Order: sequence, then structure tokens, then C-alpha cells
Amino acid sequence: MHKLTKLCLKRPVSTVIIIMALILFGFGSIPSMNMQLTPDMELPMMIVYTMYPQAGPEEVERLVSRKIENVGGTIKGLESITSYSMENVSQMLFSFEYGTDMDDAYMDLQEELQTIQSELPEKASTPTVIIMDINATDSMDLSITSKSGSDVLNFVNDTLKPELDKITNVASTSVYGGNEQYISVRVNAERMNQYGLNMNTIAGFLGAANFTMPAGSVEMGSQTLNVSAEAEYNSIGDIQNIPITTGTGAVIHLSDVADVSFSAKEASSLSRYDGKDNVSVGIVKRQGSNAVELSREVTKVVNRLGEMYPDMDIITTYDSSTAIISSLRSVAETLVIGVVLSMAVLFVFFGDFKASLIVGSSMPVSLLATVIMMHASGYSLNMVTMGALVIGIGMMVDNSIVVLEMCFRKKEEGLSFEDAAYVGVKTVALSITASTLTTIVVYFPLATMKGLTGQIFGQLGFTIIFSLTASLIAAMSLIPLCFSKYKPIEKKEIPVSRIVHSVGEWYAGVLRNVLHHKKIAALVAFVIMGVSVFCFQFAHTELMPATDEGVIAITANVRPGLGLEAKDEMMIRLEEFVGADPDVKNFSVSTSSGTASISVSAYLKKDRSRATADIANEWNKELKSFEGAEILCSSSSTSTMGMSGGASKQIDIKGSNLTDLKEAIAQIDDAIRNMPGVISTSSSFSDSAAKAKVVIDPIKAAAVGMTPAQIAQNLYLMKTGTKAMEVSINDKDYSVQVEYPSDMMTTVPEMLNTAMATPMGQSVILSDVAEIVYADSPQMITREEGFYTASLTANLDINDQYDTQDAIDEAVDHLNFPRGISRTQDMMTEMMTEEFTAIMKSIAIGIWLVFMVMAMQFESLRYAGMVMFCVPFSLIGSILLLLLSQSTLSMVSMMGFLMLSGIVVNNGILYVDTTNQYRQTMSTEDALVETGKSRLRPILMTTLTTILSMIPLAIGVGENGALMQGMAVVIVGGLIASTILTLILLPTFYMIIHKHSKAKKLKKKRKLEAAQERQQAAVEGEDVGDAGCDN
Repeated sequence: MHKLTKLCLKRPVSTVIIIMALILFGFGSIPSMNMQLTPDMELPMMIVYTMYPQAGPEEVERLVSRKIENVGGTIKGLESITSYSMENVSQMLFSFEYGTDMDDAYMDLQEELQTIQSELPEKASTPTVIIMDINATDSMDLSITSKSGSDVLNFVNDTLKPELDKITNVASTSVYGGNEQYISVRVNAERMNQYGLNMNTIAGFLGAANFTMPAGSVEMGSQTLNVSAEAEYNSIGDIQNIPITTGTGAVIHLSDVADVSFSAKEASSLSRYDGKDNVSVGIVKRQGSNAVELSREVTKVVNRLGEMYPDMDIITTYDSSTAIISSLRSVAETLVIGVVLSMAVLFVFFGDFKASLIVGSSMPVSLLATVIMMHASGYSLNMVTMGALVIGIGMMVDNSIVVLEMCFRKKEEGLSFEDAAYVGVKTVALSITASTLTTIVVYFPLATMKGLTGQIFGQLGFTIIFSLTASLIAAMSLIPLCFSKYKPIEKKEIPVSRIVHSVGEWYAGVLRNVLHHKKIAALVAFVIMGVSVFCFQFAHTELMPATDEGVIAITANVRPGLGLEAKDEMMIRLEEFVGADPDVKNFSVSTSSGTASISVSAYLKKDRSRATADIANEWNKELKSFEGAEILCSSSSTSTMGMSGGASKQIDIKGSNLTDLKEAIAQIDDAIRNMPGVISTSSSFSDSAAKAKVVIDPIKAAAVGMTPAQIAQNLYLMKTGTKAMEVSINDKDYSVQVEYPSDMMTTVPEMLNTAMATPMGQSVILSDVAEIVYADSPQMITREEGFYTASLTANLDINDQYDTQDAIDEAVDHLNFPRGISRTQDMMTEMMTEEFTAIMKSIAIGIWLVFMVMAMQFESLRYAGMVMFCVPFSLIGSILLLLLSQSTLSMVSMMGFLMLSGIVVNNGILYVDTTNQYRQTMSTEDALVETGKSRLRPILMTTLTTILSMIPLAIGVGENGALMQGMAVVIVGGLIASTILTLILLPTFYMIIHKHSKAKKLKKKRKLEAAQERQQAAVEGEDVGDAGCDN
């Protein structure tokens, strides 16, 4: 590597030109890089979504979910199938192994579903397969209201949505709220029965009446004309006059048996913003696209349409780009602070402005070179990669500090500036290359990881690899060139130099005393490490740390089957509660008829007086006794993509019997509901819905010429209606729905007294062939791998959540469940176990790679193993600082431990390498002491620059700063501990191992000498015998 230094010293102009090119391309790469909160991620999961209107969870589970469950067994790479059967909906989750080709799996699943399509109920929709996209959350939300009472939904569907869909970066848009218009054909049951008609017959005539079909071609002069035959109905009057043939052959008009008019569908959902009815539009960006650019394009469309339609009020309620820009700006500021602090450390220690600038110049050059490599690799600017740059800032100058410090030493020996630059680099080239390699190799295991860890932190690892590689090249090229040209002078009379000299003398004395009590020092170190490892069990765990984005998500679980009017009353009460909080800026609420929940999003003020999590915790306590619903408030964080567990505890159980499962859930609820720290509980069996079953007598049905299935089908059509056709009126498309009047069959007695036509043209009353029975139905039935599963969620006080979680686990473990019921891991815990195990494997591989690099450098397993002691001893500081800062053990902080295994050995490598050089001219003890004195300043400088650059990250400065805080805390604590222990314990272990090695060599030498003496004596004896014979 020193040849690079010689080349740069000989070709300074070429070197400067290359650096200028790096600066130019580096700044040019930044604007074209995508900006995100986190890297794009993929989960190998697919959802199969099937609608079965008017069906309860039990029917959905039996008639839809179970049939779909059976199709997945032969699909390659499939790990598990989980079904969620709810009212009107079957949702199946297919989980695959990481690395599975999801396109092939999608095609295989589609083919399997086609084989069972005919087995599904007639009214069940075609199963829809969706590849799960963890990034497909709304990037923006819009709220649209009308100032003049205009039809907002039509404006959204006909004008706003098409304009948004034209934007390149938009993947999809979804619309919530509003009432859709359609043409209602309300049949008169009495007249319909008089003519011997039923709903299917009328729908059939309407569907056949409206058509367009090709009829060939004809010649007209020299032209050939295509001919089409059509019958179109373009007005309500046209539809009323559609002819219908009765069972007796008579022809009547539709108006004789039905009323036709425009109507608005009953609201299937409610949506309001700040208490005003609105239509909400959610916008999802394309994967890999720029959320900031999307925001700009959407804002242009909104502003343009706002000018064209002044009566429409379009408000952006949520914009992810705001959080992205704010977070990245905070990290960029942290980056600048790190550079400034590092420069300050250099100036304080060197006492020369030119010297600090020389070392400092390596930081921006290395940064820009890193940005170029990130851009070439397709990486985005996100919290992870920007955090990697912050972490890399302190390490970027480590090599430069060592090089410059050695250049000063060589200059003191009488060499010229140019010669000192070259010889200085040559002296430390092997050490800094090895220390850089040890830091780099720990990140290579990330490249082989396929889980979430690899997807999230792969970019972090390679970003640091890029930065350290760039800094190593800068240290061997830019630093010696600047040293030879600017000729800095080290000032040794500055206060810091005197302090470092005094500390060095004191340290030398302490080190000699420690070396004379090696066993005691080693024992104390191992005891401290043992205590730290013991304390490790008190660290709390979570998958990803939550961040404060100023958004609170409220979920109100209500009784299944509750009507929209009743939900609306609850929504009003929740709006009043949320709006009364002084820290709330805006809020939105929504619900739909097909769900048993109400969703509220509260957007807090930037200058709020309390943290978002604290506000959510207060609301949970205040809403504990909310009448009619179970409330859960949580801090919403898009940066963690829902992977943060929050202040709650979920307990999952499984079994083959639903009744036993319900009993076990009740046991758990009784055991933990009144625990200290538990605010409320809810389960998948909470508030079972009352259900009415129509039990049809097959004998009575046969007596009137019908089957039970025909009666059930007729009853279904009478309740839900049927779509007959679509027509276009005034350039707008409307669906034509044949239905009974909305006030018909609203009660059970009315349903029993309903008459329906038989195939023989007669009518029969439902009560003559059926009866009504009542039963409870769970709001959701979940099955996984052939077993029913159920869950109970405890909403916890955030101040005691971890202790309460432990207490809940202990209480549940002591319960005696019914036979066949067992506890299982919830999805979050299972995911956390998998990812933590993967990271631990990467740490083990990384440590082994570090050991291999050092063994090759020292050509000694003994020295490599000695330096590796720095790794376990660094855990002392990491664990203690993790506990003191109350940071959690997450995927982020685990990455800090991975990085430590490569960072903390650097000082050890420098120490051992220098000691080996000094041992050539002095005793081992003197060499260790002299190394400690001479290497104290560079060790302190490299450690301080790394630590100080991470301090802003470690204290969570800026928005979303908590995301990377755990990693910085682990690294800072580990570096502090490893630096102290390296200066004290590494020489101790060196002395012990060297003494043992020396004694071993001495013993071997004595054995060899003894063997030689015996051999010599034997030879002499033979000589004496030969002499006697001669005599």
C-alpha cells in the first residue's frame, strides 16, 4: 500500500485532479438519490382475500377458508398457512421461506385456487391474491370536503382519482367515505308474485335487454362497414319500459312490478376530518420511488384542482415526506456536528490548525467517495445509511490520525517532510490496513442474510465498508501529500500535550504495578465481565425501537354487527375527547360496516408539551371505561413499519376445539385483567356477535317443490339484491340493482312472514318451511396449520410495561388449560427470535473473520487470540450504558454489538504491533510500558473522535433519532470500556502469554540440551569402549 503513497507524492497534480473529480461526482450524486425513512423491505408472504357477503365467521370458515387451506400443501417454499375468518370476509396468510421466488409462488397459488373455484359458494367472490408489500402503506392521505354541498364522491372518483393515478410515482389510490349513486329497481313483492315472477327472472330480463354485439360487415359503395347490433337504455324512462314476459306468456313493462329511480347506496363507511364529513384518499407510492418527489407531484395536482374547483376543499392530512425530510435533516445536522467535534479533538491534541485541517480533509473526501459508491449500488438516503455515515465519521479519521502522528515522529528523527510522509505511512501501513480489514469483515455476513436484518442493515454494513475503504485510501494518499506540501509543525508545549504527557507518566507507573500483579488484574477483569453479563438479563427487548412522529392511532373495538349509526355516535364521543386535548392539531376518524372497529388518527402539534407515547398512555387510562368499545391508543411510527410492539402484551394459544379455546382465553383474562400495570384486555373472542340461523326443513321444502338451497338463495337475494346490468346516462356509468325496498324484512317476524315464489308459480311463506334459532358467533375465527388459534391482548401502562409483561408471562405459565390447549408464540415474538438468532450467527461469523485477519497479520494465533480479549471486555461498557440509558435490546442495538467486534480490536492491533517492534531493542515489560506511553495519544484521539461523533446519535438528537440510538449507545459504551481495558488488561495478558510462552520455550530448550548431553555421553562412552579394545 505504501506504493500508493509514493505515487501520490510524485504526482501531486494528478492526485488533486482525482480529488476534485470525487468532489464533483459526489455532490452530483446526492440530488439523484432516493430519500426514504428506511430501506425498502420485502416479506415473503401472500394474502388471499375472498368476500362472502352476509356470511358469518363460522360460514366463512367452513365454506371458504378451509377449502382454500387445502390448496397450499404442494406449493414450493411454503412455510405456513394462517386463516382469518370474519364476517363477510376470508383472509388467508401464506408465509414462504426467505429466498423463495415470489413470482413463481404467485403463479402456483393462482393455479391451485382456480381448481377449487367451483367448490366455493356462488356468491363468494373470486379469491384475490396479493403479494404482501411492507412498503405499501399510504405515503400521503388527502381529505376532501365540499363548501357548497356538491357530490364529493363523484368529484373524487371522476376527477381527483384519475389525475392522481396519472402520476408516475403513484402505485395505487384508495377512496374512503361518501355515498355512491346507482339505479334502484325496487320490486313490489305482491305484484311480482301475482305475475309469477321472482327477482332472478327480472334480473335476467334486464341483463338481456342491454347489450352491444358485432353483427358482421356490409358493403356500401366502395366501403366496407362493420355492423353492430345493440339495445341501450340511456334514461330512467327507458329502463321503466323494458318488456318482461310473465309465466303465462303475457308481456308487461318493468314499471308494472317495480319502481325505478336514482338512489344512493347506504353508506358502507364513515369518514370525517376535524369533525366534518369528508371523503379520504390514500396514496401509495411505487416501490423504490421517491416519497419526496411524489409529494411534490401530488401537491401540484391538488393546487391545480383547487383552483379549478374552488368549492372543493382538499387538505393533505398526512405526508410521509415531511417526516423523511425532517429526519434526514436531523441526521445531516448530526453528521456536521460529528465533523466539527472530530476537528476540535484534532486541533486540541495537535495544537496546529494546519495539522487538524490535514486530518479533517479526509472526512469530506471519504464522505463524498462513499456517496458515489452508495449511488452506484442503488442505495437511498435513509435513516439507516445516514446513520452509517454518522457512525463512520469518527472512524474515518482513525487511520489519518495514526498516519499523521507517525509522520510527525519521523520528522522528529531528522527526515525531510516528504521522506517523513513516505516512511511514516510505510511504518504503519500494515497496522492500519489490518485494523481497517477487521472492521470491514464483520459486515460481510450481512450480505448473506436473507431476513429482515439483511434487508434493513445490509445497506448500513456496506455503507460503512465504503466509508472505511475510502478513508484508508485517503490516509495513504491525501494525508502524506498534504503533510509534505503544507509542512505542519506539531506543538508539544500546548496544555493538552503536557496533560497527555503527565497522564502517560502516571499510566506507565500504574501499568508496571499491574504487570507485577497480573493474576489479580485478570481475575478482577473477569469478575467485572461476569457481573456485566449477569446484568444483561435485565435489558428489555423489542424488534425495532419506536420513534416519535407525533401521530397517535386509536382503535376502538366494538360489538360485531353494530350498525353504522351506533358507531357514528361513538365516533362523535371520540372526536370530542381527542379534540379537547391541547396538544392535538388535527384528527380524522373512519369506520366501515364490514368491520367491528373504529379508527382514529390524531396528529399532534410540533410544540407539544408531552411525548407522543405519554399522551397515548394517558388516553388509554382515560378511555378505559369508554362505554360500548374497547380502546387501544398507541404511538404510530411509519419508520418501524409496525414492527414495534408498543405498550401491550399479546398471548396466543392454539387447540383443536373452539369451546376449549374460549375457556382458556377466559382463564387468561381472569388471571391478568386486574394486574397492576394492565389498563385493559381484549381478545379475539370478545363480544361475540348474536346470530340468527334460518333452519330449513327439507321435507316441507320438497312439499312446495323447492330444495333448502333454493329457499336459502331466494332469501339471500331478497336481503342483498342483485346487480342486473350497467347503463350510461349523461356520460356517467351507473349500476342497476334489483332489490326489495329497504324497509322490508328489517325484523325477524317480517322475515318469517315473507312470501317467495315457487317454481310451480305459487307462493310460500318462509315460516311454513323454516324456523329461526339464535346463537353466538365469534367475531373472528383464526386457524394456523390446522389448529384453531386465539389471542388476548393486554393494554399496558407504558411506565411499567416490561415488568408487567414479565408478570403476565409468569401468571400464564402457571395456568392449567383444558386438554389439547397450549400456548404459542405471537408473530412479533417469533419474528424477533428469528432475527435475533440470525444476528447472533452473524456476530459469531464476524468475530471469527476478525480473528482470521489478525492471525494472518501477526502470523501468530497466540497474538490474535490475545487481541480478541478486547471483544468480550467491551461488553462491560455496552451493557452498562444500555441499562443506564434505558435503551432496549433491538435489531438496531444488536447491530451495535456486531460493529463492536470489528472496532474495539483496532487499538489492540496497534498496541501489539508496536510492542513487537519495541521488543527487538528492550525487555517485554519495558516494551509494553513504552508502547502504552507512545500510543496513548493516538489511541485517545481515535477513540474520542469516534465517540464524540456518535454522541448526538446516542442521545437521540432530532426527529426519529431514537431509531439508531441503541446502536450508538452500544458502540459508545463498548469503546469506552475497551479503551480502558486495552490500556490495562491487554499488556497484562500479553505478559502472561509471553511468560508462559517463554517458560515453554525454556523447558523445551532444557529438554533439548538434556537430550544432547545424553547423546554426547553415549558417544563418549562408545569412544572409551573402543579405546579399551585397542589397548
